Amino acid sequence: MEHAVRMIYLCSMKNNIIKLTPIEFDDIVIIGITSNLADFQLAWFINNKLSFNFVREKDIMKNGAQYAFFFYDPDKEGNYTTFNLVSLKYKGNYWRTASPRIDYLLIIRDRLSSDKLNEMIDKLNEIPDIGYVLTIDPSTDISLASILETIELHEVDILDEKNKENDIKTIKERVNKIEELRKEMLNQPY
Repeated sequence: MEHAVRMIYLCSMKNNIIKLTPIEFDDIVIIGITSNLADFQLAWFINNKLSFNFVREKDIMKNGAQYAFFFYDPDKEGNYTTFNLVSLKYKGNYWRTASPRIDYLLIIRDRLSSDKLNEMIDKLNEIPDIGYVLTIDPSTDISLASILETIELHEVDILDEKNKENDIKTIKERVNKIEELRKEMLNQPY
C-alpha cells in the first residue's frame, strides 16, 4: 500500500526558489465505513467483533464541529499498532465531502497482512447497520491528507496530556511517600 502524504512540508530555499518536500505518513491503513450507527454504538460493535478496546477521547474540534475520536492501543507483545476510529459527520455536516460518502474512518497505524485486513473487513461487514466498508488509499485521496494530519496532531496532544497526568500522579505519589517517611521519623524516639 502506498503511503499518505502529510500536509507538512519541509522547505528549503536555494537561489530564491522554494522547494517543498512532502513528509510521508508511516505505514497506515485506512478503512472507510458508512453507517447510521451513533459513534459510541459503532465503537461498541467494533470492540466486540474485533476484540478491540476503543476508548472515547476528547473530540476533535474543527470549524465549530465536534468529531468523535476513539483511540485503541493494544500494547501487547511490543506491538506498535494503534487504532483510531474517527467520526466524519457532525449534525448532518461532513468533514470530508469527497465521494464516496464516508461516515467513519478506522485508521490502523502499522502494516497489516492482506489476509488480516480482509478478515477485519469481513468482521466489520457483519456489524448491523453498516452500509459498506472499503479501504482508502491515502496517497490518491487528496481530501484525506489534511484530515489525517489533524487526527495525528490531535492524538499527539492527547498522549502529551496523558503523559503530564502520569507525571503529576508520580510526583504526588513521591510527595506522599516523603510525607509518610517524615511522619515515621517524627514518631521515632530520640
